[in-house]
Amino acid sequence: MKSKDLLTQITELESALNSFSFEELTTSEAARLKKSFDVFKSYLEAKIWGDDDPVPNSTENAKQSEKEETSESEITATSVEGMKILVFEDNPLNQWLVKKRLKSWGCEHYVAENPLYGLKILEEQQIDLVLMDLHMPVMDGYEVTRRIRANPESQISDIPIIALTADFTIEDQHQSSKDGINDFILKPFTQEELLEKLIKYGRSEKPVSGFHGDITEEKKDSIEASKVSDIDLTPVLVDCMGEVDMLEDLVELYKRNALEFIGKSKLHLQNCDYEQLQFATHKIKAGLAMMQTQNLLILVEQMHEHCKTDQNHDQMEFLYQQFLKEYPMVEFALDSEVVRLKKNS
Repeated sequence: MKSKDLLTQITELESALNSFSFEELTTSEAARLKKSFDVFKSYLEAKIWGDDDPVPNSTENAKQSEKEETSESEITATSVEGMKILVFEDNPLNQWLVKKRLKSWGCEHYVAENPLYGLKILEEQQIDLVLMDLHMPVMDGYEVTRRIRANPESQISDIPIIALTADFTIEDQHQSSKDGINDFILKPFTQEELLEKLIKYGRSEKPVSGFHGDITEEKKDSIEASKVSDIDLTPVLVDCMGEVDMLEDLVELYKRNALEFIGKSKLHLQNCDYEQLQFATHKIKAGLAMMQTQNLLILVEQMHEHCKTDQNHDQMEFLYQQFLKEYPMVEFALDSEVVRLKKNS
């Protein structure tokens, strides 16, 4: 291929990269792809023009690309500023984290632990988007969604609804499509994932219809891989915008949730109330995964599965006792990790 033709194709590829769709690439993926392309382009141009240094000033180029990526992220965040978000969520840990993220982007947010209260907010406020926990007491997320879609006011019935869930099967996908949920985010999720959904569905010029989410093998693999990793709160610190004090507050909230789970699970086991025990295990799973406490997560997932299937009381009691033995060590590990991050900050 002639040098002129090669340069023409490079220019066309660069133009295509600058017009990506959020439906095809996430913001972070596009930034990384653009950065890789810039290095690749510099290398090819150096080869064409006979430059001895294929990638001149590579360190400076990398720093500049990093600055551009940060700037792009800040600009993207400003595009959701002022949005009104209604969050249906009963887990205090998830409530806290979502509120922090939305507040940092300048979003006006409302959190409803009680679904009936949330439906009342929809009647009183001009909401742009709904984040919906699928598993709540009193009324689950599917029923809340059906009520929203049945509202006679189009400004309410057409609101985009994004499911927040730690479990999302093919059956859940079909049910979501049937009831009018537009997409989903798996817990625990990053701030980039949440921001991308807000950009995609918030302030849409036309009503968003149909279900656009999909369960990919990549998401399944990331969930499975997380079970064997050690406790490392660095990703959580990133979600806390690098503020160690905020992370420390999150860890304290996690501890309170864990102690609440221990107390309620003991009572449910004594009463052989497997329905409530199943709900308690589901409620705590997202927090255990978020904080990288994989050993506890595995125990709780097994309890949850027994509640749904054979209701083997002896096995659930054994798993509960293992949770009690494991938790003090996990709490110590979390405290140590916070101390480490404080020293490094």
